[in-house]
Formats: sequence, C-alpha cells, structure tokens
Amino acid sequence: MLRHAAKNLTLVTFFLIGLIQGIGFTTIPSAGNFITSSSGFAFNAEQYGALFLPMIAGAIFASFLGGSLAKKIGIKTVFGVGQLFNILSMALFSMTFLYIHSPSISFIVFLCLMLCLGIGFGGVLTSLNAFAFFFFPNRPKTALTLLHSCLGIGTALGPIIFEYFLKHGVWWYDGIWMGTLYFLLLAAAYVSFPNPHHLGAKQKSQPHLPFRSLALWGFIGIVLLYGIIETTFGNWGTIFLHQEKRLNMNSAALALSLFWATLTVGRLLTVFLSLKLSTRYIYYSLPPLILVSLFILYPSSGKVSLLISFVIAGLGCSAMLPLTIGFAQEKFSSIAPLISGVMIGVYMLGFGLASQGIGFLSKIWHLPFSTLFASLCVPILLLAALNVVVVKKRAADT
Repeated sequence: MLRHAAKNLTLVTFFLIGLIQGIGFTTIPSAGNFITSSSGFAFNAEQYGALFLPMIAGAIFASFLGGSLAKKIGIKTVFGVGQLFNILSMALFSMTFLYIHSPSISFIVFLCLMLCLGIGFGGVLTSLNAFAFFFFPNRPKTALTLLHSCLGIGTALGPIIFEYFLKHGVWWYDGIWMGTLYFLLLAAAYVSFPNPHHLGAKQKSQPHLPFRSLALWGFIGIVLLYGIIETTFGNWGTIFLHQEKRLNMNSAALALSLFWATLTVGRLLTVFLSLKLSTRYIYYSLPPLILVSLFILYPSSGKVSLLISFVIAGLGCSAMLPLTIGFAQEKFSSIAPLISGVMIGVYMLGFGLASQGIGFLSKIWHLPFSTLFASLCVPILLLAALNVVVVKKRAADT
C-alpha cells in the first residue's frame, strides 16, 4: 500500500512539474506589455525581441547537452540542474524590481534571466520526456501527450497569474511565487524520483546518435517543420489577423487564445482516443488538419471563419510534438534521453527560425503576412509526407 501511494506521489509530482513548467515558460511573454510600457521598463521593440535570443540559445544548448549527459549523471540530475536554472531565472525576475528605473542595468538582468529560463526549460523538458518513457514503458506516447497537455494548461495560466500580481501592484511576487514552486517540486522530485542513467532498453546500448539513420533525420525534420508551423501561428497570428485581415485587437487575441486552448484540448483528446485507436492514425491526421485551417484562413475575411481556422490549426498542431518524441524514443529506446534532448533542441531551433526569421523576411523583403502564411503549405505537405514515411507500422503500437 505504501509503495502504491509512493508511486502515485511520484506521478502526481511528474505531471505537476509539467504544469508549472508551462506557467514559468510564459511568465516573461505574459509581462511583455508591462516590460515595454512607460510604467514598466520602457524597453523598445528591438530590445524586447532581443530578450528571446538567449532563451532560445539556452534551451537548444541545454536540450542537446542534457540529453547526452543523462547517460553519465542520470536523468534526475539533469532535471535538477535545469530546475535550479528555473529558480535562478525567477529570482532574477524578482530582482528586476530594484532596477526598474535603470534601463541599461535591467536590460542586462533580463538577458541573463532569459538565458537561465531557456536552460531551465531545455533541461527540465528533456528530462521529463525521458521520464515519461521510464514511468510508462507500455504507453509512452500517451504519457507524453498528457504531459504536454499539462504544459499547455500551464502556458494558459501564466498570463492570468501575472495579471493578478500586476493588478495588485506587486508584479515581482510572480517570480517569488514561481521560484518557490520550482523549489518545492525540485525537493519532491529529489525524494520520489529514481535517477536512471539508461531506460533499460532490450537492445544493445548506443552511446551516440545514429547519424546514418534516415529515421533519425526524418524525426528531426518533422520537429523542425512543426516548430516553424506552430510558432508562425502562435507568434505572428494576431499580427496577421489585425493588420491584414482587419480584425480588431480583441478578436485577434481571441483567435490566438482559441489556438492555444484547442491545442491543449487536442492533446487531452488524443490521450483518450489513443485508448481505442492506433496513435499512428491520429498522427497521420494532424498535418491535414493544419492544411485545412490554411484553406479556410487565406481567403476568409469574416470573424467567425477566421476564428474557426485557428481552432482547426490548434487541433492540428495539438499532439504533433509529443507523439513525434514518443515515436522517436520508441525507435531509439536505448538512447531515449539523448533523443528527447535532440527533439526539444530542434523544436526550439524551429521556434527561433520562425519567431526571428518571419520578422526579418517581412522587414527586408517587404513580404505581406498573407504570403508568409500561404507559404506554410510547403512545410505542412513535407510534414505530412515525413509522418507517413518515418513512422513504420509496429507490431505492438501503443
């Protein structure tokens, strides 16, 4: 009975970490309007955009390094290091209160905290993906989808929590509160989590990535394309809808909220559908949904049809990342932590290419957002093709 209770505590801690990680990841974007306002830090658009570069670099670095280090120091140790960087990022966020009237100093502090936030995100999510494979060896893809659902719920809660503290005039409490939660979950994980250096795979252990494997490059391609597609909708969707589709700001913001909400709902729906259906068929259906959303989005000008397009896009994006990680870890089960790190690192690379690249293309080549969104058809079709080619039929498909 005690063993069963301890296992339940471990799993509750595992999914809670995913939820809180989602909240922490959106803490700074949630504060974006405050950071750029005259009543806040008065950063200009270029300064605010520059803040995300160290976060992306830190996440990519931590994902690749954490995945390779798991074999040497254990998955829990990788998680612990990542969580310590999360705590440091929130401590620095609270400290910015001291420098709110010193723009040059506060900007440096923000750059440092964003680097820590990226390292924390990369290290923690890499280890959580590997733990999903460890805790749920029979249904890793379902566990990963549920984990990423918790992450999605957290990203939706982040802005609400920051606005609460901002409304009460104590916005820096958000960093204190988040840092405390990070510490408590670190302590709970330290007590209840094992520290596997491998995942007990049946096949012979592989110390390095199999770079000659076409399947590996296929999974890398899928995650990179997905990162670009999701980020295009998530980071540029409201601008496209407001500037070129002439939706008011509230309606554009609603479309983005619906996108993230249905992305999370789609992940939860996948968890239940996977109990009855092969995850392969769910996986194959996702890129066509994104393509349908573009076919509705591009010619539409009405509010309802534009909102529907973002709902369908959210459903199409929903389980793509967790299922890809799950399939990749099953394919290369002896190096699952390393594969997890590569997948998260490549996803963040796609995030960076879309978040920075689209703005660059729009500014340098004066391309309208309608052209950029229409061009998404190419990566979506490539994504659909890679899904079918890479994911082979398995006798014991979970």
